Amino acid sequence: MKARWWWVAGLGIASLVLLGWLGPDFSSRHLTPSAGSGARGATATSGRDQPEATDADVSPATIHEIETITGAVDGHELIGRRVDLHLKAVGVTNEGAFWVGPHDNPVLVAPARDRRTTRRPVREGEAVTIRGMIQEMPNAKERLSWGLAAPELLRLTDQKIYIRADRVIP
Repeated sequence: MKARWWWVAGLGIASLVLLGWLGPDFSSRHLTPSAGSGARGATATSGRDQPEATDADVSPATIHEIETITGAVDGHELIGRRVDLHLKAVGVTNEGAFWVGPHDNPVLVAPARDRRTTRRPVREGEAVTIRGMIQEMPNAKERLSWGLAAPELLRLTDQKIYIRADRVIP
């Protein structure tokens, strides 16, 4: 009887060692569902990183024209909408914020505080791509961090929204 248990224990240990040795290779070839079974298996890739699709790429609600923003009667209905704009900067500040749109009705673009949005500051008249979100204008204390001059700060008293830039591409 003792000899029988030794054989059973030995076979069990040998099986575990064999499965451990074959490990992931065995399970990926033999234990995944077949293509015809209707169950999802592994997805093949080319080994290259694919760029992630962003909300701006796939959402029809993304704003692509500055006129949509500057032409809004009350900008509050635009708050929370994504933007993907390609245009020229019409005014810049020392802290990375800048203005876009028509000279008589520009919109402020401020970089998101938690991430770096560009490798270098945007220059006056430079064409840029802006990806971000329309936000409600913050309180006066937060606006000071944008490095705006007194006349620009005064202009913001009438503005209800601004663009928080997650990414700026010169």
